[in-house]
Amino acid sequence: MANEPSPTPTASHPDHPSEACLALFRHLSEYIDNELDKSAFQHIENHLKDCIPCRVCMETLRQTVAACHAMQNESSPIPESASRKLHQALLQYIHETMSCHHR
Repeated sequence: MANEPSPTPTASHPDHPSEACLALFRHLSEYIDNELDKSAFQHIENHLKDCIPCRVCMETLRQTVAACHAMQNESSPIPESASRKLHQALLQYIHETMSCHHR
């Protein structure tokens, strides 16, 4: 596919091919929610230590999740369908952003 990232490492992150970043994004919500086994969690931790763009995306998602949880305590909670759409939009944005950074 034309929009898929290159399999080669990038100049800014020579040890991390974009596939590694995209694989991380598939499990980022589980990572933030502590739903991964110890091995998968440690793998993501190691990747985040070395990859600034992934750390930025993870922190952005973490802040978004915190904001959504805070809003659940208000009288007008976010509908589940809107929450799913927001999550999908964030993942798409992250995918597109990472595709641009890894070219």
